[in-house]
This record gives sequence, structure tokens and C-alpha cells, in this order.
Amino acid sequence: MLRLFTLIVIGSVALSARGESVFNGITVARDQPRFSLFSEEEKTNEWISLGESFVGFTAVAFDPQTGVLTLEKNHLRKDLRLQGSVVKDAGPEDAKARIRNLKGLELAYELARQGDEKIKALLTTYQRILARLAEANALPAGKSDAERIANNTAIVFLRNQAEDFRMQILGAAAAQAARLLGNSAKP
Repeated sequence: MLRLFTLIVIGSVALSARGESVFNGITVARDQPRFSLFSEEEKTNEWISLGESFVGFTAVAFDPQTGVLTLEKNHLRKDLRLQGSVVKDAGPEDAKARIRNLKGLELAYELARQGDEKIKALLTTYQRILARLAEANALPAGKSDAERIANNTAIVFLRNQAEDFRMQILGAAAAQAARLLGNSAKP
């Protein structure tokens, strides 16, 4: 069953020089963050993952604690900040309720958003690996056999590395949630 944790944004951010684009929100599905972007010029909306592109910009990083999505175009980086969200801390009990109801990477992103630096660092590394994996999967046609073999080797390595980091994140998130909720049981 697909579990979704969606952060709906009440603000929007301009990001493109070729026409205004808007960063609408983020969701975590199948253990990957996906970002909603809208192009005013092209009148199109798209959900993209790290390493994927939209109107010439590639999503290269996301900081869940600050809500900053980093995009890159022609080796220039642009940080976009989520302006606001429906998810707001009314107090420690609300934060605990969200933690209690989340699992997997959704839980990890929430803990990072709440300030857990260890989980934030693991997620940042995981995101970089996913972005590199997306680049490796997008090998252009016309490459030599040696280049394709090297690329396939890199893909296998990056998939294994991503899975290792995912498992570290899941363990750290479950342990931190148990500490915050005051018990040793897995949330």
C-alpha cells in the first residue's frame, strides 16, 4: 500500500528566468521526496524527484528542516524556500502525534523538519545518492560499450549505497521516534 505524507504549501516562490515558475509543495511517496512545480509560462504542473528536471532546472537537494529546495541550471544554483505550510507545530503534543502516525522515510523527514541534525545529514546524503543515480540512469544514447558497462556498474553501486543509507535512516528515525515518544517500542 502506498503511504503518502503530503506537505501542502500556502505560499509560492518564483524560480525561473524564462518565465515565472512556482514551487507548490512536497510529498514523500515510495521513500522518495517529490516536488510540485508549476510553470506560468508553459501552464504546466509537474511532480519531480531529485535529479529530475522541470523547465530546464534540475532538483539537486532538499533540506526538510528549512524547507529549501535547491535547483540547478547551467551550473548555477538557486535555493527556493517553502513560504508556509498547513503543518504547523501548535505544541509538543501535536509534534508527537505526527511522529506517532508516520513511518519510514515520512517519519525521517518529519524528524528532520523538527530539527534532528543526524537524520537531516543522513537524508541529505541519501538525496545526493538518489540524484547521482538519476543522472546515471539518464545515460545518453550513442555511448560506447565500455561507457555503458561503467555506467551500469555505477548504477548498481549507487542503488546499493542508496539502500544502505535508506536502512540507516529508517533505523535512526525509529529509534529517535521511540525516544521522543517515551518508549522503546518501534513506532
